Amino acid sequence: MGDEEEDQLDIGVYEGERDEAGQRSGYGKMIFSNGDIYEGMYLNGMRNGKGRYTWKKGGMYEGEYVNHKRQGFGIMHYPDNSTYQGIWFENWRHGKGIYTYPNGDTYEGDWQYGRRHGHGVYTVVSDGSVFEGEYRRGRRHGVMKWTTKHGLVYTGVFQNDQPLGRAKWEVQGKTIAQHGEYAQIDGEIEEEEANEEQPEEDVLDEVVEPEEEKPKKVLTKWKPDVELNNNFDELNTKPTWYLRAVEE
Repeated sequence: MGDEEEDQLDIGVYEGERDEAGQRSGYGKMIFSNGDIYEGMYLNGMRNGKGRYTWKKGGMYEGEYVNHKRQGFGIMHYPDNSTYQGIWFENWRHGKGIYTYPNGDTYEGDWQYGRRHGHGVYTVVSDGSVFEGEYRRGRRHGVMKWTTKHGLVYTGVFQNDQPLGRAKWEVQGKTIAQHGEYAQIDGEIEEEEANEEQPEEDVLDEVVEPEEEKPKKVLTKWKPDVELNNNFDELNTKPTWYLRAVEE
């Protein structure tokens, strides 16, 4: 459900300021025929500047607009009780922002066209895990630091939301670490549930949070090195296969 276009006939009732040409300009309130309400600034007949848009079906956005589109800083309250607070670009979550999911999980970091993409921190409420590192198209993909509620810290590489390759586990605050690798093992592979194409903008403009594509899974197993090692420099967190993967 996108914002109602205001340049159509019989769209509702407008109360507010207009310019000499009769266009909505300045502060105004628009009550749409579908029950949605916008209160805020207009320029040249379009939502421009700060405003608040409330959907009758649930959901509310308060923040900046450019030519009818959410752009700049804004806060979105979704009908499922999730929220996003951060930067928008042409109705997409795009830039720095914090997303709080319905279950209480949070992601704070970079967004690109509605997905987690870049550096960020994801906190899992249910088990206290914290994932800090690189994200690609909504998934953990790249160098990642994973801290559990018990103080165990994983430093290594994730690929498509899975640890894979050289890594180390250590106890938070200790100097001894266990080096090893997550290696792929033989076994059944889950079929990919959806392709990797970017969602269309009209889908991502829905008030509900879009589901992210699920990658193909592989079976992995932690294989520790024989000896404990306290030299972090011996861990290569960017093997050649990873460098190729992020450039795809």
